[in-house]
Amino acid sequence: MKKHLGIAACVLALAVVSGFTAGCGGGDYEDEDFIFSGTLTGTWQGSGMSGTFTATIDENGAVTGAFTGDDAGTIFGNVDASGNFSASAAGAAGVAAWTGSLTSQDGIVFSGSGTWTVTAFGTSGTWTGSCVRGFVHIFF
Repeated sequence: MKKHLGIAACVLALAVVSGFTAGCGGGDYEDEDFIFSGTLTGTWQGSGMSGTFTATIDENGAVTGAFTGDDAGTIFGNVDASGNFSASAAGAAGVAAWTGSLTSQDGIVFSGSGTWTVTAFGTSGTWTGSCVRGFVHIFF
């Protein structure tokens, strides 16, 4: 019993020393220059279809992710320092061009919205998403 309590105390001490990471971007956002890095999550809809998406934006503005729902596939593209979002989403229904803009409220929270279009099929719609960046330290 004492051995198990000792192990539990060590695990708790490690958690206190290292902290826990939470939020869409993980890491310490104050050390990052690019305010749109993180994981943008949201919804898309239009032309009788809808679903959700997750797009990770790295510190260089590269976008990678996936969308699911009435169609599913991958998302890839970029975001510039002004928040201009441009990506392609490739799924069973073809390749959709996603465009839009991201805005940062305070360097911690950012959100975005825009449109998507599959020119080959004449379908289009909208998307919207958000991200809360941050590093949360839990100390006892």
